[in-house]
Amino acid sequence: MAMESAPPGVDPTVPSAARMYDLALGGKNYFKVDKEFAEKASRGMPELPDLAKSNRACLIRAVTHFAKDLGIRRYLDLGSGLPTEKNVHEVARRVHPDARTVYVDVDPTTRIHALSILDGDPYTAFIQADATKPETILEHPDTQALLSAGEPIAVLLFAIVHFMPDSAQPRAAIQRFLDAVPAGSVLAISSATIDGIHPKLERRFSDMYRDVPSRLVLRPEEEIMDLFCGLPIVGGELAEVGAWGLPQEEAAEAPWLRMVFGYAIKK
Repeated sequence: MAMESAPPGVDPTVPSAARMYDLALGGKNYFKVDKEFAEKASRGMPELPDLAKSNRACLIRAVTHFAKDLGIRRYLDLGSGLPTEKNVHEVARRVHPDARTVYVDVDPTTRIHALSILDGDPYTAFIQADATKPETILEHPDTQALLSAGEPIAVLLFAIVHFMPDSAQPRAAIQRFLDAVPAGSVLAISSATIDGIHPKLERRFSDMYRDVPSRLVLRPEEEIMDLFCGLPIVGGELAEVGAWGLPQEEAAEAPWLRMVFGYAIKK
């Protein structure tokens, strides 16, 4: 059921990509306008909820891999979205009970709900900030307290770079985060891609997101790979979010709107 009242500073009449993502994952932090927008989108593109779930499942597999196989205990989740079940810190703590996570999102609604859920947890923090302005995040006291111990950090950008316009210089922002983390750190990105999409569908999807503050930017895979700032992607190429980390027989069939994933390790 949709929330009936909005926290101070949140306009319940404007749809939010973060709240719609939470709705697709079975969350409850959304307003009537988000549900109406999501239902409209799903009528024309019924694969969208499954795509959101596939992306979330990929995030869970990736964090499990980083914690279990790479030994990473510190996470910076950029564009984290609303808190839902199986958050990054919950997944990482299955392997490392002392895993630390800083969540970052620009949406004030996200901040309000995140603070209520994370309250009292000394190993997590939430920062309301724009991921394309890294200094505001890297210099934040919570980031310094949780992540500046010299240990490798997993910098996560799941389903966020396709909301970063070229004018915001996402590559430069990502490079700044990479410069700030130590050797052994991981950069992980998932993003919708224009490759493989029929032009009419691409225009239809982009037009739909014109009513949302976070405008959609669909890039070819070559440009997404460039966001890794010269680091070689493990495996050599981007993979479908519904297939990465799964045996071939368990891989989800790719929907018409493709979302890809890859990660790289800073040497």
